[in-house]
This record gives sequence, structure tokens and C-alpha cells, in this order.
Amino acid sequence: MRPGVPLQAQKPIIDHLAEKFKDRVIVIELDVDENRETALQLGITSIPTLILYKENREVERFVGLQTIETLSTAIENVLQPFP
Repeated sequence: MRPGVPLQAQKPIIDHLAEKFKDRVIVIELDVDENRETALQLGITSIPTLILYKENREVERFVGLQTIETLSTAIENVLQPFP
């Protein structure tokens, strides 16, 4: 796979999920080239990296291309109340 292809393939999935969950989640995209310090602080070493937060805590991290099913299930799980 050419560099950038996983990121290009992930974008429409993220856009779809942002729309699907628009009233329940906030989706933020970070350009790591423009925000190297933030990427470093977040421990992002590969792209795409997707991080799910709940109540300001990281609860799950995905590195590399993910399916819509995987991410949708992960988001649904994060939206459940903490036990």
C-alpha cells in the first residue's frame, strides 16, 4: 500500500461515523505535520491513529486502517455508562 493510502481510506469511514454519531460524540482531526508537538504528547507515531476518549480519559486506541464495523462498535461501547 502506498504511503497515505490507509489515511485516505480511513477518512470516509470517519466522516460517516461523525455523521452517524453527530449528536453524541465530537470528532477531531489532527494534522500531525502541522501539530507535531501535540502528536508527540499524544504518542502518535503512525497514521492513521484513532483515539477514543471518555470523560477526558483515553479508553481505546486504534493504529492503522480500521473497518467501519470495528469503529462503530468501539464508539457504541464507549457511549455506554462506566460500570
